[in-house]
Amino acid sequence: MAEDLPHRTPQEDWEEVLALCRPPHRDGDEWTPTLWRLVQTASQDPLLRTLYPWIAVGQLHVARTADWLNKPDPYPSIAAAYGEFSVIAYPPGKGAVLLRTQSPAEAVAWTVNLIREEEFNKKA
Repeated sequence: MAEDLPHRTPQEDWEEVLALCRPPHRDGDEWTPTLWRLVQTASQDPLLRTLYPWIAVGQLHVARTADWLNKPDPYPSIAAAYGEFSVIAYPPGKGAVLLRTQSPAEAVAWTVNLIREEEFNKKA
């Protein structure tokens, strides 16, 4: 439950995610360097900085609350591996890849636009 969670801020969680992915990386590690590029880029976006990030299975996820496990938001995630970034729809499933690119900035921009669209549709 949310009341059982330690009080954290999105900023604290971003610092934790950045620390998790920060170099140096192990030789032969094909995932973490790409994830590092993604997290660096995403952490600089003003909208994403207001959300709580976490990493799961090579994907960056964000949510409005620290209780994302019990109250997930319908936001896309970004997978990062082997120098490639994929924006994944929520909920993931068949046809879930919305964009595949070698640019972390492009993946972040797409994700931010989708989150803004989702929030706009909630208000409409």
